[in-house]
Amino acid sequence: MTAGERPQGGQRRPSRLALGLLLLFVVNSLLVNWALPRLPSSPQQTTTLGYTQVWLERQANSDSWRPMRAALRFEGRQPEEPLYTRLFFERKIHFQYPPSSLLVLELLQALPVDEPISNRTLNGISWWAVLLLAVAVARIFGLARRRYGVAPASASDEALFAVLAFGITLCFYPVVRGYYLGQIQTWIDLLVAGVLWAWLEDRKRVAGVLFSLVCLIKPTLALVALWGLLRREGRFLAGFAAPMALFALLSLALYGWDNHVDYLRVLSYLSRHGEVFHANQSMNGVLNRMFGNGDSLVWDRDLLLAYDPWVHAGTLASSLVLVGLALWAAREGERRLEPLGLGIAIVCSTLAAPTAWTHHYGVTLPVFALALPAVLALDRNTRRMVLLSLTLSFLLVSNNYRLLNRLHDTPFNLLQSVVYFGGLLLLAVLLRTRAGLRARAAPAVAS
Repeated sequence: MTAGERPQGGQRRPSRLALGLLLLFVVNSLLVNWALPRLPSSPQQTTTLGYTQVWLERQANSDSWRPMRAALRFEGRQPEEPLYTRLFFERKIHFQYPPSSLLVLELLQALPVDEPISNRTLNGISWWAVLLLAVAVARIFGLARRRYGVAPASASDEALFAVLAFGITLCFYPVVRGYYLGQIQTWIDLLVAGVLWAWLEDRKRVAGVLFSLVCLIKPTLALVALWGLLRREGRFLAGFAAPMALFALLSLALYGWDNHVDYLRVLSYLSRHGEVFHANQSMNGVLNRMFGNGDSLVWDRDLLLAYDPWVHAGTLASSLVLVGLALWAAREGERRLEPLGLGIAIVCSTLAAPTAWTHHYGVTLPVFALALPAVLALDRNTRRMVLLSLTLSFLLVSNNYRLLNRLHDTPFNLLQSVVYFGGLLLLAVLLRTRAGLRARAAPAVAS
């Protein structure tokens, strides 16, 4: 009997897959968060469940909204200085999104509602985005089980999977942390989940349209579009290119060429300097903390760090490797492997960024939902080790281990980067699973 199969004879006991996911939820989301504040010797006070409570109470901040509104007001005055020179470099306002992201606020402002771009309205959208993300995660998990041959579940199992998708989403630290901060990343998480959902439904044109909305806000994820180009995914690219071209023309018309060129200075600055703060879960963060380039417990509003050529070189090298892995995953393969390649491109895009904040890993939640059924489809000899690796990756990414910051001034400060290492492990699982399924299909193709 393979993982996910139900006993025969009409029995209605939960499957091993359902029980395993329930156990993972209880241990990771409940027991770990119960234990952290009860540890001896200065226990951790802030847990993931604290951010879950913030979502339940509909309380959030304005980490994205404040700089976006500042940029929109600045544009309305038609200043002589370019947007990013004035806001990012001179006034130290961390508006790190492209000019096209302001189209979102422009559209909302046109709606006939009170305070369309207030914190209350924007965080209200984010609240619903988290809820819809849970729905998307449940659907992705179901579609992936069907695609990778996991045995059909009973009605009770399906109900349990839906409840667990909701619970896991609300206890997934990058997601609820993003909501708490008031981050537009929460919207990106939902859109990325929509891309995976549409792809699994073979609605690739819809996936492309949704991904154009992602790049409207966060063009650094455009590696996924390059992956689609190398795979010659015509429907996906058509769905992506048409709205993306419209967004680009509107952005240029409204905000001018100079501001778009000025945005490239921001990207260059971020790639060369990065951030030592512990929430930067990237190779750049790892290297800055290893070399002691500042206090990783303090976020300094006065932009980022002094240039360090070793950190820059290490960051650039790791980013090139990750981009190469994503493009390598675009190699020809059978149709059922395409979603894994898409997941690899999404994860590589996140890991390759010089500043990848903890909440940016919210995009990995739907990838986990995709990965588990694929891992269960591996042969028995391979499955156990890969499944353990996937579980460990989820444990590292999905929770808040703030107590590891006590190691910030020790040689063990690598442990401050648990989310980054969890992301790397997820990437390794996806690559191994794709290779295993491809090899397993090869004899059938040959015969």
